[in-house]
Order: sequence, then C-alpha cells, then structure tokens
Amino acid sequence: MADPLRTYHPQFVSGARLPVATGRKRASNRSCCDAPARFAVLAAGQNATITRSMAGQIVMEGFTRLRMPLWKRRILSRVLALVPAAIIASLFGSHGASALLIFSQVVLSIQLPFAAIPLVRMCEDRTLTGEFASGPWMRIVVSACVAFVVTLNIKLVRDLF
Repeated sequence: MADPLRTYHPQFVSGARLPVATGRKRASNRSCCDAPARFAVLAAGQNATITRSMAGQIVMEGFTRLRMPLWKRRILSRVLALVPAAIIASLFGSHGASALLIFSQVVLSIQLPFAAIPLVRMCEDRTLTGEFASGPWMRIVVSACVAFVVTLNIKLVRDLF
C-alpha cells in the first residue's frame, strides 16, 4: 500500500523534511496577511468538525434508532470523533496527525461519489423536484464534474494499491 504522505505531498517525495520546532526564537518575516489566513484555516477546521459531529448525531439518532438525551448523544458523538484523533496525535505527534488528516481526506474523497451520484439523479428527476428539476445544461455540467471526480478516485485507488 502506498504511503498517502508520499502520494500527495511532493516535499516527502524528494526526501525533504518538514521543519521541526526547536524552541529557539527566530526572526519573523510574517506579513499582515498571516493572521487572516490562520483564522480562515481555524474556522474551516471548526466548520468541518461541527459538521461531522452533527452528521454523526443525526446518523445515531435516525438510522440506529438509538434514543438518548441530547446532551448524552452530543458527548458520545464528540468523544467518538475526537478520541481517535487525540490518541494518534499523542502517540505519533504532528506527523501522525498529518497522516491521519490526509487519510481522512482520502476516505472522504472516495465516499464523495456515493453521495454525489444519487444527488445528481434526484435533482434531475421531475417527479421528485417538480419545476425545480435541473435543466439540460446543468445536468451536463454536473454530470461531467461527477464523472471527473469518479475518474480521479479510480486513479487514487489504483495508485494506493
């Protein structure tokens, strides 16, 4: 099985390593744009975490018919989401956390067509959406995008194995 870090990060292919924090202070050449960029990354991470956590809650409640008080369900779904990541980060450090992040993105990428294809089919079905059904140009564009994603995922799976 191919290493996802080497597959998706060219700096690992060339043998270069990420800089390691040594605790020494160094001269900062950061621009005024660093803070908004960092805030955007933080906000995106929070958005992804909240979305996944809520999706887990909905799945637990709806599909498994597991009934429990809201506060217990929230705690359980967050623990199930955060504990594995915390264990990986504590055992393997930032390299393990990076590998876990890349692996999760690969898994999400592979799952995307399983959600996108039915969504496209439902949006073009006039019996389901009535007057809001996708027009012919929208169907062509969206189908091409989904086909492109499926093609990239097939390539990804072939490269990993």
